[in-house]
Amino acid sequence: TTILDGMNARRVLYQSSSFNTLTTWDGFTIQNGRATNYGNGGGVYMNNRGRLSHCIIRNNTAYYGGGVYAYSSTLSNCLVLNNTATYTGGGVYSRYVTIFNSTIVRNAANNGAGIYGEYGGNMTNSIVWGNGTNEMNNIIGTLSCSYSAIEGGYFGEHNILLSEPLNQEPMFVSPSLTSGVSESASVADWHLLDGSPCINRGNN
Repeated sequence: TTILDGMNARRVLYQSSSFNTLTTWDGFTIQNGRATNYGNGGGVYMNNRGRLSHCIIRNNTAYYGGGVYAYSSTLSNCLVLNNTATYTGGGVYSRYVTIFNSTIVRNAANNGAGIYGEYGGNMTNSIVWGNGTNEMNNIIGTLSCSYSAIEGGYFGEHNILLSEPLNQEPMFVSPSLTSGVSESASVADWHLLDGSPCINRGNN
């Protein structure tokens, strides 16, 4: 595992300007980042034509987008967990962002603890669960979602309604128990158990 660590003092990945070609960061663990002075994207700040693939983004903090703040970029096959935003977008602050095959869990924020979607964007084949203390705070804003499992529900095509109090859960092997920055995030196992309502419910 290649770990990029902000040591709770600085952003980890910062793309300050738009790239001319698609640029991918693949296979990194991005952790303990901090955006100070009302900054955006504690773990990752992407600005057009950036892509995170097979990355773990955990234990990062910011005012907007604790884990990821992204504009016209993509998250694929990523795990975004235990990040905190002081205001909006605990896991992801999305501006025209495409998210697919990703799991966004146990993040915290006042608004959009899992994802805050601004100016559109779309999500497919993903799980958004256990973010914040209110299940309706998992996703807030404008995001087109399909074939995804979302606690509290969300409009879209073929989505799976999850509700933690009713035991309609994704059935992870060993999830961390609290939202926000947590030591337990490093030892949790977010694979799905046999019998999970999320298995074989995506779109090929």
